[in-house]
Amino acid sequence: MVYLVRNCHAENQHERVRLNWYIMKTKNKTAVKKLHSSEMERTISRRKALGLFVSVFGVLLVNPLPAFQIKTDGITSATTKRLSTDKFMRPDSKVLIVLMSFHHNNTKKIADIMAEAFGARIKTPEQVTPEDFQKCDLIGFGSGIYHQQHSKKLQKLVDSLDTYSGKKAFIFSTSGVARDFAIKHDIDDPHTVLRDKLLAKEFSIMGEYNCPGWNTNKSMKYIGGLNKGRPGAKDRRRAKEFATSLNQMIGGVSQPVELKN
Repeated sequence: MVYLVRNCHAENQHERVRLNWYIMKTKNKTAVKKLHSSEMERTISRRKALGLFVSVFGVLLVNPLPAFQIKTDGITSATTKRLSTDKFMRPDSKVLIVLMSFHHNNTKKIADIMAEAFGARIKTPEQVTPEDFQKCDLIGFGSGIYHQQHSKKLQKLVDSLDTYSGKKAFIFSTSGVARDFAIKHDIDDPHTVLRDKLLAKEFSIMGEYNCPGWNTNKSMKYIGGLNKGRPGAKDRRRAKEFATSLNQMIGGVSQPVELKN
């Protein structure tokens, strides 16, 4: 009986003991063979499934599928039409919002709330002109966060600007990892790169806003994404409060504010 168990390739010592006990109790070698065959099939199936999962996950990490890659270098006319709007603009408003928003339009949702509070117009980096910057008292720069930075297109726009000494600006974003969480856990502040570029152009940063956004990039797709439902009602309310505070600052009523989550 011991010879039978050793040659049925029991996977470990615990299984051999269990099969020996079963043989002694039933004296039925055929039943033992059937039992072990079923165990082996289940084990092989589990190993194949685990191997397939590891292989797919490894491939996605090293070489993600093109469908999950977000391209931010080019702006089509359709993108410009989708992002830009003057439906919130008031004749007396001197606020402009420069926006880049891809993926699930997370940042556009926040930009629309702010534009309504300001009575501002929203434009893409492709649309703005030097005259827009000259005639506005406050300019907002916002996009989603990609590799802990704002959109490259937004950064290139700022790089191309002249010096605007004392011109007021604010920064906003949505991100997979909330900005305050990143700062608390020694992860790069996603606003640093854009902030430094604006300061180099002598803008005066009046405030910064960030909230989580729904992220289904790369392997996140398989678990339903991260931050589903964000920006939510609380995020939109805080965005409106942030914009209201900035409106007060333009009149010199309050101090710079920073709302994150």
